[in-house]
Amino acid sequence: MSTNLTEQDSGYLWARTLEIAAQDAYVGIGFTMPLQPVKPRLHELRRVRVVANYQFGKGASKAFPKTILITRSPNTHRIRHIYNNTELLATYRPKDGLLALSIPGGEALRGIFKPPRLRVEVVPGVEEFIKNGGNVFCKHVQHVDPELRPAEEVLVVDEKDRLLAVGRSFFNAEEMLSFKIGLAVKVRHGVES
Repeated sequence: MSTNLTEQDSGYLWARTLEIAAQDAYVGIGFTMPLQPVKPRLHELRRVRVVANYQFGKGASKAFPKTILITRSPNTHRIRHIYNNTELLATYRPKDGLLALSIPGGEALRGIFKPPRLRVEVVPGVEEFIKNGGNVFCKHVQHVDPELRPAEEVLVVDEKDRLLAVGRSFFNAEEMLSFKIGLAVKVRHGVES
């Protein structure tokens, strides 16, 4: 069996070999390569969508179209970030394998699910504080998704269902509404922070 490499093919292979060697040398002297967004393989795209459906509910996979890009960890080669165009949609949490939302990811889910799904609605007057990355306290909670559980990703919205922030819940729905003190949502990203 013979291989028919043209000069063009061998030139490409030579250039690619030099590129890989340069990266190895760069990393070998103590520098890390920046994470490059790449198109996910089919099984990676399926994994992102399955995790989204599992974590947020059936239909959440629509927030992650075929055009997404991912970055992989340089050490483990696992998915680290998920982008749509240049916007970060979510980050994989290595501890539990679930997604941590960013503002564009929250906007995408807000467009898919109708209220009150995944939402914590706050009272008027605290919107600016929360938009700038302030946490949501129980006394600020006006309405909440009745199926919400502790440690879930939530969308913090105002009365008109405008996204203010994304974060992680500390209590279930009943506790958020009944408590008057304590942290209800640890905000990860505010829309203006």
